[in-house]
Amino acid sequence: MKSWVSNTPLDKEEAAHPSLSKETRAQISALFRLYDKNSDGYLTATELIAALNSCGITKHDIQQIVNEQDHNEDAKLDESEFTSLMESTGAFYDSESDSN
Repeated sequence: MKSWVSNTPLDKEEAAHPSLSKETRAQISALFRLYDKNSDGYLTATELIAALNSCGITKHDIQQIVNEQDHNEDAKLDESEFTSLMESTGAFYDSESDSN
């Protein structure tokens, strides 16, 4: 049985991202809070630029990422949208529990 399958009800984040383990979702949530400088529960392009520019990602690319992941078109990413972004990179599938 997959590690993310259980008999307990799923919380909102678990339901939205069932392929990620609780530990991985917690790590992504911690990143979200770290990048959310004004603690408003959203990441703006400016906040993502500040966080990701040191990784060599250009402002243009970051704005494009926001546009692609901003499903409700409010020009910012909520935690669920950010988790979807992180999930789409495949970077959080390094443990067996996340890939099964």
